Amino acid sequence: MKPIDAGCIYCGDTNFSREHGMLRCLGEFEGYEGLLDRVCAGCNNGFKKIDEQLCRSGREAFFREYLGIEGRKHHGKVNPFYRGSAGGKRIEVEAVSSEHGVPPIALELTDGTLRERRQITIIDGNGHRYQIPFQDKMTPEQFRAQFDSLGIKSIQNADVYCDDDEKEWIRTLLATLGSDVTFQRDDRQPSLARYDSALMTFEVTPLYIRAIAKIAFHCFLGFVPRFRGDEECFSEIRSFIQSEGSPSDWGRFVACERKIYGGTRPATWGHLVTAEIDYSRLTSRVQLFLGPLESEPYLFTVNLGRNPSRNDSGLKEIRFFEYFPQAERRGRIVGALKHGLGIRGLV
Repeated sequence: MKPIDAGCIYCGDTNFSREHGMLRCLGEFEGYEGLLDRVCAGCNNGFKKIDEQLCRSGREAFFREYLGIEGRKHHGKVNPFYRGSAGGKRIEVEAVSSEHGVPPIALELTDGTLRERRQITIIDGNGHRYQIPFQDKMTPEQFRAQFDSLGIKSIQNADVYCDDDEKEWIRTLLATLGSDVTFQRDDRQPSLARYDSALMTFEVTPLYIRAIAKIAFHCFLGFVPRFRGDEECFSEIRSFIQSEGSPSDWGRFVACERKIYGGTRPATWGHLVTAEIDYSRLTSRVQLFLGPLESEPYLFTVNLGRNPSRNDSGLKEIRFFEYFPQAERRGRIVGALKHGLGIRGLV
């Protein structure tokens, strides 16, 4: 181990702040302290954008809403179904029907339940389909700017989805399109019962990949304390986390596959992170929001660097950041860190 007066593993500064290897936006877990005296306040602040990309624009943003996981109290709440963050696009969730001629319906999560997203769907004169979500507190000027950015020349048909108590506000937005665009009673609106499944799409950017790498690296350091993080073997992963480099680097550091780690799906929600050392490599696996639903989150394998000691091998530390049921959460503490694969699997 390096002396305790060693500096930040990224820049050498000694103005430290606590670094949460498991991102704070995913909650705080009993029994997990994160990294102390390893990352300075300046570098921590520099990582905010990559953390935001993962928590507000990735698949994780959907499950944060689904499970009611909140981030830091002083951070503004962003609804990921209406806008993206840190350069990522908003999450798109659509109900899809096998019935011929039934168009998909855009959805959002509200209090754990899927419902139609508040928006206008426009079919232009050429039959092209556009969607404009009505963001909270959207002004007529903002709505018109969004409409103009789509380059729509004419409107053949438009459908509006909103609650009854929102109609007066929505009318002020529609007025910017002219007097011919207004609410009309339509009892033929499709019911969600007619739809077979929902499809979620989201954008993954280099910031997202760097966030996964940071979780893997910082959790590895917490699980294997004989490494401090400023060793030469970690120089490339540190550089990648700070700046993604060329596209060819992304796959060199982070690989992903669709499978459940260990083949057993847990009965409770949580995040799986490992620290592994073999004869040649130091690696970590990360699988976020692994849980009882029949979805397969990506299992990421992060290449942290070469093993500096060929005599030091055969280690596999496995941790599961398990969420408590919502009624058992205590303020910022939303779950507990479990060692090993001591999680209850589904039969």
